[in-house]
Amino acid sequence: MLTGPFVWEFNVKYQDPFLAVINGDLAHQDVDVLVDTEDAKPDWFTASSRHLERVSEPQEAWDRMTALVRLCRSAYAIRGKAFEFSLADVHKTGSPSVENVNANDSGLLFPFDERLCRAQRNGFILRQASGEASACWLFVSRYDPIVLSVLNFVGMAGLNWVTLYALMEFCTHCGWSKVRLQQKGAIDGDSSWLNRFTHTANSFEAIGPLSRHGPKGQQPPKNEMSQPEAQKRILACIRVLLKEWVDAFAESL
Repeated sequence: MLTGPFVWEFNVKYQDPFLAVINGDLAHQDVDVLVDTEDAKPDWFTASSRHLERVSEPQEAWDRMTALVRLCRSAYAIRGKAFEFSLADVHKTGSPSVENVNANDSGLLFPFDERLCRAQRNGFILRQASGEASACWLFVSRYDPIVLSVLNFVGMAGLNWVTLYALMEFCTHCGWSKVRLQQKGAIDGDSSWLNRFTHTANSFEAIGPLSRHGPKGQQPPKNEMSQPEAQKRILACIRVLLKEWVDAFAESL
């Protein structure tokens, strides 16, 4: 991880395990957690990003960093390592004064600095990551609209039934056949899971307001799928898809 100096720093809200999760990944190029190395167990942390070095206004810095953290949380959620990590406030590095900003997520979809993206378009991270690390997905999302869209979808909507169905559609949009979906989601050898998934996701009678549709007066699936099972199967598929797109990007360098 980088240690600074940065133009902007953000105090963060977090759960204790999250630093271990991030530290277990490759060094991030996009989101950096700054740890007080003089304290064996610091009680606060700050975060920042190189993508903010040319930002002069605190609101733009907040909006960009909020979007970067959203993408970061999404990547970890897809890996099955979800954690709470959100911004508390923002201040200029070296200044004790907290800036006054609208703390809502602005919905910014592309928070990266384009000049930095051009300068860092190389395979340094990709050669270490085998296409699977969260930092790797976040890095490639700078350049690939599919990877960016997947991360934004999960980050903005969460892993509900609508999102899980959309992730399945990302796979088919990218050329996956039904057979390939069945194979990659058959984490326990059950290749018949896909019909149960689609029938459950589309059935108001099965899952009520969590479904993709309103009531149709139909019978719910006889063997409906639980959301934890759906999440495991779809995320198994989307991890393969992301690796395919990362590998394709690496080959283009």
